[in-house]
Amino acid sequence: MRQRYAGRIRDWCSDESRVGLLTVQLVFQPPYCPEVNLIERVWRELKRELAWVHFDDVGQLQPAISQWVCRLSAESLRSLTQGDWIVDALCVAGI
Repeated sequence: MRQRYAGRIRDWCSDESRVGLLTVQLVFQPPYCPEVNLIERVWRELKRELAWVHFDDVGQLQPAISQWVCRLSAESLRSLTQGDWIVDALCVAGI
């Protein structure tokens, strides 16, 4: 989120008239932080799968991606995108 919006959201959340109606803890992260963006794990696996495959055009690449996605089991997708460690880290930080 751009900083100019962050200030507005911070102000909105801290507005005294909203006390008791909403509890929001804002946690800011760096603009580029792939470690916390769980979809980056999926992209990394896809790149690993297709790293040494040559495609002449996007028309060949698209079916390869679709096939890879269809082969993903629910368990493997869950393991790639599960973010329990993020919740644990926030709890340790007292957030």
